[in-house]
Amino acid sequence: PRGFRLLGDNVGRHGAGAVAAALLSTDVPVPPRGACWLTRQQACRAFWDAEVEDFLMQMFLCIEGGCGEHGARVRLSRYDLFHAHLVHVHSEGGAAAATGGLGLLFHCHEYPQFCPESFPFALGFCQRGSDLPFHQRSMDLRNVVYFDGQLALLDLQEGSPLLDALVLPELKPLRTTYEGDWGTPLGDVYALEPPPEEGSSTEGSAQGPGGGRLLFAR
Repeated sequence: PRGFRLLGDNVGRHGAGAVAAALLSTDVPVPPRGACWLTRQQACRAFWDAEVEDFLMQMFLCIEGGCGEHGARVRLSRYDLFHAHLVHVHSEGGAAAATGGLGLLFHCHEYPQFCPESFPFALGFCQRGSDLPFHQRSMDLRNVVYFDGQLALLDLQEGSPLLDALVLPELKPLRTTYEGDWGTPLGDVYALEPPPEEGSSTEGSAQGPGGGRLLFAR
């Protein structure tokens, strides 16, 4: 959309400060879930351009709805898909004109249930209470990249050349690619449901899972 492309153009001209200028001035508190902080900051902000917000939310919903065709199980949830990393990709020859150089790295299958047999990895407070069973194919496809008008699932299964090229050896079981390898990190986009005490809506609304908001934090 035009607003997202203009945001990328402004970042290219003025740097990361252009993202801050695209946000509303009001902080939105993001309380912890128990001892778990899902965001890097305790308060986030929303984009003032409704077109940009709608586009980003539709990206989350598209990933949730489309990954099943490739064998992955994805849902909007604090344990599965709830965030994306916004980056600025430096390219030559105008190759990034469609998005003004902005890219997104979505991470799915973020906090699977701990299981000594299938997933023996303790991921901290945010993993506690997870209702997300580990699923190998979903883990292999947990990295989703958007750039230049294209949305791509990265297949990082064992034997894939992408696994060695994109993932650090110690992170291979988790299949995590780092946003800094795709471009200059600008911050994170979150689609979060409200904490239980704030509401009890079901997940998956157009506003965000659980009727929550799409927010951004640097």
